Amino acid sequence: SKDNPGIIYCPISGYNPSGPKSRELGQDMLLQGASGMATLSGREGFGPAPVGIFAVDAYTAMINVIAVLSAVRHRDFSGEGQFVHADMLSSALHMMMEEVSYVLNVDPTIERSRPYAGHPQAKVPYGAYSASDGDFVLSVSNAAQLEVFAKALGVSDEIGPLISESGQRRYRDRIGEVLAREFATMGVSEIGNAAAEAGIWMGPVRSLAEALKDPAVVASELIGEHETTSFGRYRYIREPITLTASPLKQSRPAPALGEHTREVLAELGYSETQVEQLIADGSVVVKD
Repeated sequence: SKDNPGIIYCPISGYNPSGPKSRELGQDMLLQGASGMATLSGREGFGPAPVGIFAVDAYTAMINVIAVLSAVRHRDFSGEGQFVHADMLSSALHMMMEEVSYVLNVDPTIERSRPYAGHPQAKVPYGAYSASDGDFVLSVSNAAQLEVFAKALGVSDEIGPLISESGQRRYRDRIGEVLAREFATMGVSEIGNAAAEAGIWMGPVRSLAEALKDPAVVASELIGEHETTSFGRYRYIREPITLTASPLKQSRPAPALGEHTREVLAELGYSETQVEQLIADGSVVVKD
């Protein structure tokens, strides 16, 4: 910072670099466990269920991008750079802000549903279910909607007395088991008609490959393609950001290790002789 007071430096680590765990490993699966995230997914009676994506890695990166951009805006006005940092544990906990708020202010114990709730605090029905011909998800519903839904499904006698705004949480396992049993005897379209009648949100469960073929994804031009030096033709997902005055442009793929070393050093003012000396000394890496 003495040589360049405007520099912004952003390292990423598993834990606060000035805290007692600064030397411990930081990796997505380790942090899903350490943050408590793995205890929120899956069903009661089974072990922890880490989410099926690198959620902590991705969210930590996004938070650090926000931090860097905030520092850039500060520098625009002050000319002053700074050290910025958002560690993986803190980012994971921030991503669970609603669940953290519940633990801090309501109840330190979050119990998962035994059968089918898609969120440990959600009222039933909320989550993924199976019909006789496929899978589907149900979203938010209130007691009045669930009563209509139960009638359409023919299970009012079994779960009707349990249905209320509080009962959808208190008896969610029992209600969920009855609904799931009935769903297994019906087709997705039949259940969809009953859900529509009740005003309950319902949607399909698709594979990732199926989701990428959605007409909305195609229309958004979300999938890009580049030729790479290491892997040949490479397809990737673009940033889901639209900027009308300054559109994002992906002119080339992410580089292989050392692929742009010479180019970057030349832009920084190093002569060809100096670059070759740095390479010979092992100070920098170049791609063969």
